Amino acid sequence: IDVDVEGITVPTVFAENNIDIFGREEVGRLETGRPNVKATLGISYRTGGFRVNLNNTYFGGVKEIHPTDPMLDQDYSAKTLTDLIVSYDINEKINVNLTANNLFDVYPDELSNGDQDFNVNLGGRFRYPWHVNQFGFMGGMVKVGATIKF
Repeated sequence: IDVDVEGITVPTVFAENNIDIFGREEVGRLETGRPNVKATLGISYRTGGFRVNLNNTYFGGVKEIHPTDPMLDQDYSAKTLTDLIVSYDINEKINVNLTANNLFDVYPDELSNGDQDFNVNLGGRFRYPWHVNQFGFMGGMVKVGATIKF
């Protein structure tokens, strides 16, 4: 879905005092800050008490619009994340499972302009984009679990 922001009307008091409450950064968040494409492809396999689910999620690219300088706008490339769930029914009441989210430890592109501008990285606090995002920036996660039915 493409979003185009047009015809913004701001309160008169802001316009008269040249206060930009909806500038290029805010418009950019709406127009380019979220992927236009997100697709998931998964497969499940089951035999007896053993199950495997594999899901790939594709996140399209996004663009961060700098508040004032178009030369500091940054494109972030499309990425695919893979999740794997393996589970086994020990018996009718007990199931054990292993879940790996973001199995290949994919991260968003790093900020390239962050060192130059407080508006982008808030004084070095951020390595990855925080104004725009496709997915989280915590990397892969693995967990082991069990389900017991009473």
